[in-house]
Amino acid sequence: MMSSDIRTRLAVPEDRLCRRCAPVEETIIADTSDVIGQENALRSVDLGLDMTSGDYAKTHYNIVVVGPSNTGRTTKTLKHLRKHAAGIAAPPPDVLCLHNFSSPRRPSTVFVKNGQGRAIRKKLAALGRYAAIGLPRKLIASRQQRLERLHEKIGEIWADAKERVQAFGHLILEDDERYLPPVFMSVAHPDRPMSQEEYEALDDDIRDKLGGELAAEAQNIYETAGMATQTLLTEDRKSLKKDERKQMRRSVGRHFRNLRQLGGEDPAFNGYLAELEKLILRLVPRLATPPDASMIFGGPPKVDANAMELLRRLTEVNLLVDNARVTHPPVIQVTVPQYSELFGRINAHLSGPDDSVNVDHTMVEGGAFLRANGGYLILDLEDLLRWGGMLTFYKLLQVIRTRKLTIEGKARFVDADPLIDYRSKDIPVDVRVVVVCDQWLVHLLRHYEPEFNNLFRINAEFDDQMDFDEARRAYAAFVDICRADGSLPEVTPEALARLVEYGARRTEDQQKASTEFGIIKDVITEAAHWARQDGADSVGPTHVQRAIDERFERQALLVRRYQEYLDSGHLLFDHDGFKVGQINGLSVLMISPEIVFGIPSRITAQAFAGPEKVLLVQREAGLSGPSMDTAIGVIRGYFSGRYGRKRPLGLAVQLCFEQCYGGIDGDSASLAETVALISAITRLPVDQRLAMTGSMNQLGEAQPIGGANEKIEGHFDALKRRGLLRPGHGTVLPTQNLDNLMLKDEVIEAQRQGLYQIYAVSHIDEALEIFLRRPAKEIHDLVKKRLKEINGGLSLVGLLGILRRRGRDPLDD
Repeated sequence: MMSSDIRTRLAVPEDRLCRRCAPVEETIIADTSDVIGQENALRSVDLGLDMTSGDYAKTHYNIVVVGPSNTGRTTKTLKHLRKHAAGIAAPPPDVLCLHNFSSPRRPSTVFVKNGQGRAIRKKLAALGRYAAIGLPRKLIASRQQRLERLHEKIGEIWADAKERVQAFGHLILEDDERYLPPVFMSVAHPDRPMSQEEYEALDDDIRDKLGGELAAEAQNIYETAGMATQTLLTEDRKSLKKDERKQMRRSVGRHFRNLRQLGGEDPAFNGYLAELEKLILRLVPRLATPPDASMIFGGPPKVDANAMELLRRLTEVNLLVDNARVTHPPVIQVTVPQYSELFGRINAHLSGPDDSVNVDHTMVEGGAFLRANGGYLILDLEDLLRWGGMLTFYKLLQVIRTRKLTIEGKARFVDADPLIDYRSKDIPVDVRVVVVCDQWLVHLLRHYEPEFNNLFRINAEFDDQMDFDEARRAYAAFVDICRADGSLPEVTPEALARLVEYGARRTEDQQKASTEFGIIKDVITEAAHWARQDGADSVGPTHVQRAIDERFERQALLVRRYQEYLDSGHLLFDHDGFKVGQINGLSVLMISPEIVFGIPSRITAQAFAGPEKVLLVQREAGLSGPSMDTAIGVIRGYFSGRYGRKRPLGLAVQLCFEQCYGGIDGDSASLAETVALISAITRLPVDQRLAMTGSMNQLGEAQPIGGANEKIEGHFDALKRRGLLRPGHGTVLPTQNLDNLMLKDEVIEAQRQGLYQIYAVSHIDEALEIFLRRPAKEIHDLVKKRLKEINGGLSLVGLLGILRRRGRDPLDD
């Protein structure tokens, strides 16, 4: 039997089971900046932000922030972008959308100086009101004055004519709208026409003269006055249009001068103003009564409502981006990156009895990309694909590549048949895009989408780990940041130390601690809650531990169900005694990233004469994964190299993970499988008080595995729940996994009391000695002996099978 010194030598000391963190005093807090633990990533971000020389750098050096969630990848990057932008005194321009006179279905976008957009909108609205109301009124008043002067001149002409015809015994009478031809004047009443009785009372000579020579003279005077009136009206009409145009230019000139000063030298804006001025000069005369003689007689003015609405609409400014209060390059975060949210939309609507589409420049809406012009746009790439789909993704690539944005509907972008043919002209944009995503997604896109790889040259990788010693300072600084809003009580140095230990447990590395500060914040917030429940003034280590335990228990229903299945005996598990060809392996199950737990798993082995092979029941059933199949090949290589160098093994062995009804993968049971196989061959019993996890190579060297803490605690808990802990119980794992141990206090305490022991092995020989209680050399000699016995009794059929598997034809021998 093996002496106990091998277990003593391979026993893991208590101080290796968990790395303790010394109480974290506040005096170590040196920095509470937002770059805690991610200096390398943010240095890469800075490189991307500084690459602004030339169009090539501006187009191709966009940034991908890569890293697991909860590492602060979005929050820290956003803060860093804002800090970077705050150091740049370059306020972005305002963006206006205006009617395009030359192409009404392609509205113009104009960039004006920061803060000028509101002033231009206000002044153009004032110009529109003035052109629709004030200027027509002024024009009407001017026309009225002009017509009054014309009326006076016409009155003078006819007053002179009246006076002259009276000398010839005639009168010129006025109707409502005209001057009537001359009639005979009454002798008795010179201001009245001659009556029939007076006319008949005249002498024949006088009647003949009055109706002949005098009447001709009066008619001549009347016609001359009429011709003079007509000439006066004709000349007035000729000069009216020219004079009114000059008047209108003078009236609106001040408005246009102010607008041109606000708009600067932008050719598109100045072109719009020129066309608008032409429109005003053409429409304003239609907003009042035309200049005809009816004005003389005080007819009411007529208003062209259509012309008034047209002026109001065409002078309306759609302020797409208002940067009046922005003093630095904008930093825009898009939380729901849908197509229209990013690139804008056309808000057309149906109107009228026939449901016709109504759309103009005022219905154009700018998106986040336009708001970020001159600055930075940050979004989650997974959210973009989830909310916007591939169409939005390819639109993003197009805008970045061309540095031009067209506000249009989705159908127009993919060249489908749109409901309306309406979109903006190309808008030049200068935006540094920062996308956030997981590592798997960026690898996928860089492999399958060359355009993405071409446009996003900067990778900023957020690490999910930091050095343990650095974590003490970083965690203290982070907790100090969390307490800045006054919602958390004081956190004791011991509680901070427990938090650091929890961070190390999450990384499964005694030299590291997690940078998942989102989870750390949740833990410290919940710990503060439990401290308040206890009436404590500060958060202590017990409150932190309770928060950690409660977080697990809230999501561990399936874990508890599995433990009940094990405790009830439905899942077979031997915890005492010795059995041949059977060993307790350890598996780890993951329900979610937060819910990972270990369970003991019975592994059995059978050895029998036959063609050389290592069979796995799960592989035969198609339930094993590639890693497990690889492990079986490694075991076969180990057996052939160790025991079959001179002659075929002449042995078939079969392994099974008992009560495993689903898929299984991994090589972390190859050490345990090998021990079970050698036990089956040698008939040496395996110690059932122990469990083992660990991989190995073909040379028998132990290799590290994952989930060491969960596996050990899974075996420990299975014993503790049923009160089965006794001296002799324990777990065996590879030596390389010692740095991964961050075990719970109760496991450490059980080892301190001698109820449970962790062993670390570096080679299969050490594992064999622990489980089979014999020296390794004795065990190997016994294996060779058993193989020789098996080969000695090998049948002819078995021998032929072996030869065929070796590639040899039995007839040749």
